[in-house]
Amino acid sequence: MIKIIKRISMFLVFGCLLALTSSCEDIEWGGITPTIAQKVSGLSVALNGDDAVLTWTNPSNVSSIVVIHNDGVANIEGAATTFSYGIIDVNKDYTFTVKTKDADGNLSLGETVSLRRVGPEAVRNFKVEQDGRNLILTWDLIETGLQSIKLQINDEVVNLSGNVTSYTVSDVAAGNYTFKINTFNTANVISPSRIIEKIVNYNIRRIAFLGAAAENTPAAWNACNGGDFTVDDDETAAAWFPNIAGPLTEVSYHSFTDVANGEVDLSVYDAIWIQFDGGWWGDRVAQFPKNGANCIIGEGPADGPACSDLADNLINKVKTYYQAGGNILVSNFAVFILDDIGVVDGNGVPNQAWGGIGYEDWATGGAWGGSWTADTSSPYFAGVSSSTGGCIGANFETLAAGTLKKNRVAQYNMDFGPWKAATLNETRSNFEATVGGNILWGNCDGNEVWGVEWPSKGTTGTVVCAIGGTWDWEVGGASNGNNMKIITKNILTHLADLGLSN
Repeated sequence: MIKIIKRISMFLVFGCLLALTSSCEDIEWGGITPTIAQKVSGLSVALNGDDAVLTWTNPSNVSSIVVIHNDGVANIEGAATTFSYGIIDVNKDYTFTVKTKDADGNLSLGETVSLRRVGPEAVRNFKVEQDGRNLILTWDLIETGLQSIKLQINDEVVNLSGNVTSYTVSDVAAGNYTFKINTFNTANVISPSRIIEKIVNYNIRRIAFLGAAAENTPAAWNACNGGDFTVDDDETAAAWFPNIAGPLTEVSYHSFTDVANGEVDLSVYDAIWIQFDGGWWGDRVAQFPKNGANCIIGEGPADGPACSDLADNLINKVKTYYQAGGNILVSNFAVFILDDIGVVDGNGVPNQAWGGIGYEDWATGGAWGGSWTADTSSPYFAGVSSSTGGCIGANFETLAAGTLKKNRVAQYNMDFGPWKAATLNETRSNFEATVGGNILWGNCDGNEVWGVEWPSKGTTGTVVCAIGGTWDWEVGGASNGNNMKIITKNILTHLADLGLSN
């Protein structure tokens, strides 16, 4: 019996040894069997700015270092004796374990240190937004009663009071910027940093106004007026035009003559505005820029001799610009250039036009405006004062009561023409198909169209027209609202942005 027990005991011991040997062969630590690699000594950690800096002394025969930290593992080639980890936040425990690997690939046991930072909380939601040439920095404060805030912009330091939550950097040059922010409590202890990097680029919009005057001065505009022909609407529009300039928008004026004679390179502009509202009774208002009897685009009196060569040259320059992707706003009677430059065919220009040189007394008392039938979220309609009810779309005023009105008209009339159908909706749909454009606005009933957009087609630009009897710039010095100016600026800005994107 005793022999049997001894044999069983020996068998169990042998089995345990065999199992232990097998188990030891399967043990791995990070893929390396831990055997004889020696540990580091003198491991310590200290806070240096926002970083936890570890230092230690290595044993001999170290080929690499392994640092295990809160966010994972860092493998360092060579016998490094220091390691930095950041950014260290407050009120959080950080643990670091350092191990060595020797030349044979053996991994040591680890040495461990911990760190807990105390002090004020870092700001949150630190962000920067570009507003023209300015940068606006904003942040949220987690704590109250702070002593101060330090904002560093590249190498420049700005000291702020402890309750400030925004800062504007004005007239910023293009370049790379690093923004760093820290708070300080009443004990003058610094918070963890928050850092943003920003690349500032400027795409400057370049927009040109093309008009009849030799230059944009009262004397030059007055020289264009003839005995039965005035361009005071154009003068008023051109005088207002520089108001759209800003930090990211440059504007220029050029005469039709200079463009036609090749003295202007239109290709440098992201958008151009062709404005012409010279008053003339009869069908001559519909003859822009090529009038068979008079030179309506020259820099001299508008009732001078015809200038067909000048008109042809202007058409060719604008057509080349449009076909190369140039974006155009045409206003008032300038809309009649659209078939010449290939935006539309002969059926695509307004089918109704008239105009005189004087104000219409009967029109002074009432307010005039339009009805926006395109999507009101259009960038062209942003910021426009409008109302709803009673009309086909959103109602907006362009000429206030008391303004002097000439009732010069170029418009698309839905009551006749190649687009006419049984219903107004069908007619408007036919119109868009016929001219290849999208209706933006018109009269209250919807049977007169005054604003149309022709989107880019392949390599051509985008074109918008702003026409109709309610689109007068010169109002006799009377007070008027800003909707016309807002829409015009919106159109030119959006067209220029399209140019920049291309």
